[in-house]
Amino acid sequence: MPCIAVTGGTGHLGQHVVPLLLNKGYRVRLLVRKELPVFFEHLEGLEPVAGSLEDAESLRSLIKGADVVLHAAAYIAVGRGKPEDIFGVNVEATQRLFKLSSGLGVRRFVHISSVHAYRPFPTHEVLDERRPLNFSGGLYDQSKAAAHNYLRIQAKAGDSMEVVVLSPSSMLGPPDYKPSLLGNALWRMAHGKVPALFPGGFDFCDIRDVAQATVQAVERAVPGSEYLLAGKWYSMHDLAAVLMDLAGSPKRPKALPFWVGEWTVPLVELGGRLAGKAPVFSKEALHILKHSPRRISSEKAKKELDYSNRPLEESLRDLVEWWKQEQVWKR
Repeated sequence: MPCIAVTGGTGHLGQHVVPLLLNKGYRVRLLVRKELPVFFEHLEGLEPVAGSLEDAESLRSLIKGADVVLHAAAYIAVGRGKPEDIFGVNVEATQRLFKLSSGLGVRRFVHISSVHAYRPFPTHEVLDERRPLNFSGGLYDQSKAAAHNYLRIQAKAGDSMEVVVLSPSSMLGPPDYKPSLLGNALWRMAHGKVPALFPGGFDFCDIRDVAQATVQAVERAVPGSEYLLAGKWYSMHDLAAVLMDLAGSPKRPKALPFWVGEWTVPLVELGGRLAGKAPVFSKEALHILKHSPRRISSEKAKKELDYSNRPLEESLRDLVEWWKQEQVWKR
C-alpha cells in the first residue's frame, strides 16, 4: 500500500485520521517533535519521524517516498499568539512543505484548512466553496486564508502534484486526549466552570465525520478541489444546555450582552498576560461569535466524499461518555 506522510497527526483530527489510514492498510509516516504519544503506542505500522515543521531535513525524511502528504498541522489561535508564530506555522510551513513535496515527487497534497479561511459575510447567505477568502479577519483567519490561497494558486498553475483542500468548521467529539482548545472549553462548561456566555454561536461538526471525509479525500477527491466540512449552527447557550443536561450539571451560565464583553476585553486580556495564560475571551472570539456564518454548505463534500455529519446531541453524548470512561471527568 502507498505511504501517507502526516503532519499534525497527534492533534485532535490526527488522532482519528491516523488509525483510519492504518486500518485501511496504508503505511503512515508521522512527524513528531519528540517521541510517539502514549495514545498511539498500540498502533502497528506507524512510522514516527522526529522533527518539526521548521526543520527541512526532518521534513525530507518524512516526505521521501510518500505517495500522499496530509498536512493537518496548524497554529490554532483566536485572539492569542504572536503574528510571526501564527503565520510561521500556518503559512510559511505550508509553503515549505508543499515545495518539498513537489520536489520529491509526491502525488497528492491534502491540506486541512478551516472555514475561517472564507469570508463570513453575509452571514445569513449560504457559504460554499465559491465564497471569497477572508484576508481581513483576525490573524488566524488571515493566516488560513493565505495558506489556502497559496495552494489554490499552485493548483491552478498546474503543479505536478494533485492539490486538495478541506475546510472543517468547529470540530468536537471523542477521543480528545490533549485536549483541544474546544474540548477543554466544553469540559469546563460541563463542570459549571464557565459562569457566563455571550450571545451568538458557531457551526459545530463531529471530528469523526471529518476524519472519514479526510480519508476519502486522500483516496478519491477531485484534484484541485476544495471542500467545506460543516455541521449545523448552534448558539452557545443551546450548546451549553445540551451539554450540561447530558453531564447532569445543575448550573447554567448567565447570559451577558455583547457590549459587556467588548467593554471588558482590555481588562481580560491584561489579566491573561499577567497570569501567563490565554485570556478567557478576546475581541477576536467575540467577533467570531457575533458574525459566524449560519448556513455553511457541505453539499460538494457529500456528493464527492460521502461526507455526513451526525447530530450535535450524539457528538456531545459520546464525548461525555468518553470523559467518564477515560477518567477525564474527575481531573
